[in-house]
Amino acid sequence: MKQENKETTVVDVQPYIDALMHTFSPAATPEETTHFFTTAEVMAGMQQINPSLAVSAEQVAHALVRAGFRLCNRPGSQGISFRWMFREKAPRGQDVRTK
Repeated sequence: MKQENKETTVVDVQPYIDALMHTFSPAATPEETTHFFTTAEVMAGMQQINPSLAVSAEQVAHALVRAGFRLCNRPGSQGISFRWMFREKAPRGQDVRTK
């Protein structure tokens, strides 16, 4: 019987998370969240940068958790709609409190 040797390639998603963190920081509460994204939306953004990127939703979710991002049920949703909470960073030289 022929035995298949499947090598699992682990893709480092940290560069993509680092790129996200130039624009966004983790939000602590839904009230301070400026953007709610699903794991699939984060993955789609990564694949826009690198169309051949093959990562699992689990890999992306773990990377987001390690970076400090949290999930919540989107406020006002009519059901269960878990989203990652992102807070957009202010442009350099602009005070966030003036918004």
